[in-house]
Amino acid sequence: MIFTKTTTQHPFFDFMEPIMNDTWNLPKFNPSSKVKETETGFDIKLAIPGIPSKDVSVEVDAAKSELYIEYAGEGNEFVTKFKKTYEIPTTIDIDSISVSVNHGILEVVMSRKEEVSRKKIF
Repeated sequence: MIFTKTTTQHPFFDFMEPIMNDTWNLPKFNPSSKVKETETGFDIKLAIPGIPSKDVSVEVDAAKSELYIEYAGEGNEFVTKFKKTYEIPTTIDIDSISVSVNHGILEVVMSRKEEVSRKKIF
């Protein structure tokens, strides 16, 4: 005799199953961050207390206009592995992006491009 599992469930469980499955797959850590628009561009601040700056990776993908901030180390009692992605507006000069870490706060400063509204081409 062969036993098969039936796929018929109560409608409540059909509704709740995706929610319950996603609940257990939540990321373990998401550092606090703040994005602020300034007169010259944008500032991103990320809280990473106790993490050495050499262990954090900040990369820019110019083709996708995205900024990636990642930490893949062991972590400590405040910070564990994480990866954050930010979309870079088209008005930002990618070559002007600078990163610094002070007192556990990673700061990314992005400056706007110089706007040329009208340019003679012929």
